[in-house]
Order: sequence, then structure tokens, then C-alpha cells
Amino acid sequence: ARALLSGVPDALVRINAQGRVLDARLPKGERSPLAELLGQDLDRLPKVLLGLAPGSVPALRAALANALRTERAQTLDLRMDEREGTRYLEWRLVPQQGQEVLAVVRDRSKERRQELEHERQLGNLLAIFNAGRRGLMLLGMDGRVQAFNEAADQSSFRDLGVHLQAGMDLGLVAAPEAGPIIGELMRRAAEGHEPVIEQEFPLPGGRHRLMRIQCLPVFGEGGEVRAICMSMDYLDDVAEAREALRVSEERYALAALGSKDGLWDLDLRSGVLYVSPRLENMLGLGEGEGPTSMDAWVALAHPDDRDSFKARLQAHLEGRTDHFEAEIRLRHAALTDPVWMLVRGMAVRGADKKAVRVAGSQT
Repeated sequence: ARALLSGVPDALVRINAQGRVLDARLPKGERSPLAELLGQDLDRLPKVLLGLAPGSVPALRAALANALRTERAQTLDLRMDEREGTRYLEWRLVPQQGQEVLAVVRDRSKERRQELEHERQLGNLLAIFNAGRRGLMLLGMDGRVQAFNEAADQSSFRDLGVHLQAGMDLGLVAAPEAGPIIGELMRRAAEGHEPVIEQEFPLPGGRHRLMRIQCLPVFGEGGEVRAICMSMDYLDDVAEAREALRVSEERYALAALGSKDGLWDLDLRSGVLYVSPRLENMLGLGEGEGPTSMDAWVALAHPDDRDSFKARLQAHLEGRTDHFEAEIRLRHAALTDPVWMLVRGMAVRGADKKAVRVAGSQT
């Protein structure tokens, strides 16, 4: 049995209607290890194929009876549990003359394990496919819908006036404005790219909604593109956030222009310092000539004030003070003597309480 299960593709076993083994050979005519059963009943099969799953012999006898009764081949898989793992033997019972069957026995362990792994991965993919609010759709290379999740049907495409059905040609049912866009995304995905687009799509009734559509190629074992997975997201929240940001930036710009104080903003992750035009004017500098880093800003301070300035800022960044405040003398481009300035600010902290940026004013 070990030889049978370790690379020999097939064994041929002749069995009569009573389940007695009449012959057992390998394809080239050599005797098979199953020849131990010669002249014996199938009930002794577990003695030869150790680890054979319970119920295998009754299942084999039932298949034998069906093959003789219907005169059609019967196929079943017998499982064997071994230390190295589970093995699967395929028995194909082909009816012969004289109330006999020829059993073609094949070790399908590798194929069956691949099938089980494929089923496991497919189950995981389906769970991901059907989870969440993102619309997902699997398309064949001909543009026909193979599968889709509820989010795609109930929200994304339903709003576009399309009721998804398996087998439908997406190019024929998409809105005229959306058809060419979707077609181009699919064309690029078929070439192995991962195209994505954010665009407002027209809805029935004259409305529009911002959507993000991406097409991902699904590759076969040979590296060829076998299908295309299309994902769809509404970006209503993004659009609202962008509008809110635009309004906020306008409000900030108006406040900066109307304020007598100079404004500054230091990104601690990048080290980039922003100073408002008013702050540059306070130092006798033209627009765009102000310091762009903390080191450049500190370099404008009087040498006697630099250490105190940096120490106060560091104390605030470490959380030892509620806010940052320092009076320092800064060099003025048009004056001989430095000018006294009051610099104030407060840090913005992340979830870990560490400062990520600090901003404030200069008076």
C-alpha cells in the first residue's frame, strides 16, 4: 500500500459481485501491493490500507452494487488518516462482463489537498467579499457579471439605476456617461494594472454622487488575467470633508490677514515651519522670505535668548506645561537693534499623547 500511495498513479483491481478480489496489478502489469487481498473479501481492506476511515468498506460495497446494477461507472473517494496527514484514494468502479468490476485506484491526495485549500481560501474570500459597505463585483474577461455582494447591488449600482444580475453585460447596462469610464478601467485591469478613479457619477433624477471605482486583475496559475474585481465606494463623507476643509482654510486665511499678530505652525514630523505673511512683515521680511524650519527661526533670536526659547518649547512638547510662551529678541531685517516679541503656542497631540505639531502666534 505504501508503494501505491507514493507516486504510482493507478492500480487496477478486479472484483466480483460478492466483493472478492480476483486480481490486483499496476498499469504496467506488475503485482500491486493490493494483491495481498487476492481471493479475499473487501472487508479485509482496512488490514492493507491502514488508517482507512470508518465506513469506507460499506461505501465501497454500495458503489460496487450500483455499478453492477446500473452498468455505469461509480466513483468514490476513500480517506486514510496517517501521521503524515490525510490521504485520499479515488476508486473508479467500471462494470465488466460476468458480474465483475474493474476498480481503477488512484492516489488523489495532492489534488484533494489543493481542492480543500482552494475551498478554504474561497470561503475566506467570500467572507471578505460579503463583509462591509464597499460594493464588490467579479467580472469575467467578457465584461459579464460573475458575482457581486449585497453592497454593490443595494447601494452602489442600484443608485445608478442598475439592478445587478449574474451573467449581465455591465457595459450594456451602465449609464451612458459611466460606460466609457468603466470600460477604460476594465481595459487597463485586463493588462495587469490596478486603475482607480474618483469621479462624480450621474444618478437618476439629475443628482450626482462622488464615487471611487477601482479595478483589480485576478490572475490565474499561469500568470494570465482570468477575471476582474471591481470595488466601489461612495465618497460623500470625503466630499463633505473636502468642502469643510476649504471653508476652514478660507476662514483661517481671513483670520490671518485681519490679525495684528503673526501666526506660525510647526509640523514636528517633517520639521517644516509655516509663518504667515504678517509674521514675515513683523521681521522686516518680504512674503516667502520667512524661516521655514525651527532652526532657522531660532537663528533669528538673540544669542542670549536662544537656549531659554528652546527649553520652554521643549518643556511644553514633553507635556510639562499647558502652553508655550516666551519673550525673545528677534533680528529685524530693516533695523539695527533686535525687536522684542512675545511668542505663544500650543501643541497638537496624537493618540499616544505625543506632540505631532505646535502652532501659535507672535506679538
